[in-house]
Amino acid sequence: MAHALPADVMKLLFDEFQGEGTAIGPCRLVCKAWLPASRTRIFAVVDLKERSIQSFLDVVQTSSFPIKNFIRTLRLIVRQQDTFFQGAAENIKDLGPFPNATTLTVKANISIWIPTLADTFFPHNFPRLSNLNISLSDYTTMSMHDILAAITPFPTLESLKLNVNGQGFAFLDGSVPEVYRIPPRLHTLHFEMAMAPNFLELLFEMEDNDEIELPAFTTLSMQDSWPQERSFLGRYLRSFGHKMQHLRVDCSSDNMFDVPGALRYCTALRSLELHLDTSKVSGALLFIANYLDSPALTAIKVIDPDQRTGRSLSRHADKWQKLDQVLSEERFTGLDSLSFTFSRGLTERLREGMPLCAARGILRVLDA
Repeated sequence: MAHALPADVMKLLFDEFQGEGTAIGPCRLVCKAWLPASRTRIFAVVDLKERSIQSFLDVVQTSSFPIKNFIRTLRLIVRQQDTFFQGAAENIKDLGPFPNATTLTVKANISIWIPTLADTFFPHNFPRLSNLNISLSDYTTMSMHDILAAITPFPTLESLKLNVNGQGFAFLDGSVPEVYRIPPRLHTLHFEMAMAPNFLELLFEMEDNDEIELPAFTTLSMQDSWPQERSFLGRYLRSFGHKMQHLRVDCSSDNMFDVPGALRYCTALRSLELHLDTSKVSGALLFIANYLDSPALTAIKVIDPDQRTGRSLSRHADKWQKLDQVLSEERFTGLDSLSFTFSRGLTERLREGMPLCAARGILRVLDA
């Protein structure tokens, strides 16, 4: 009998079904004992957009059980032409609280909706939120005002991810909110936007003015950045590098040729991710290796965003061989994963160029 299955077996079954998309829905029809478990998973992730938002509100208001209590991840999709979001602020307030949501993703193609949502929707509606992801398209800039307005309502926030498809970061568009804070638990910052290091510049300026206490991020990911000591990223690593565990930098611009001396302060670094084209990988890694001094380092990941052909593997064979020797030194004995995401067909060529790393079993070549 279905209802007689042990609870741990049922959990395994539902976890397996959840990966099958719509397969979880029919489970609620098997028997009453399966209804609570299936309901929890059906409403764990909810997407709200113009064409579905009113139906969602109707279901919430007429249901005999608290649907919003089951939601763990809420994805809010806002478009400029949406009538619901372009209506009165009361429309947004009608969404009400999501008491157990831990992840909120906002996708928007109109700039004003970040401060608008922050003013009318965010406050008090997500008491347990730990992850905030904001993705903006057709957005000219994002300012410190927008960021502070977005994160201030979430005292439990641990991770902030910003993806802005536009001109990037502006210093201060408009005025800084009268009441703002950096959430005390915030430890992960991911900025996929032009001029991302300017955010660190403003943090230092606000700290110098005694307006905030500079947060110590253990995970930092920044586009258009490089850990040279004289940069704002370098200044930040000098202060908090000893707490940094995961660092991702985008080395696709010319600033990658500056000395990455700030890496010497990252003495607790566990993983390093680099974004640069294949032709620069060996030289950049050789340069970086001189400043890596973390016994905890276990993973280096290199991604070529343009997926080049990899002719440089033959053209710079001597550098690849030297890199192979450097990464086989005693100070890198803890390294157990050296992965490259390049174009197809480079696996064997890379293994031939780095035989020592290949023999250690740490070399990973991921086809794009």
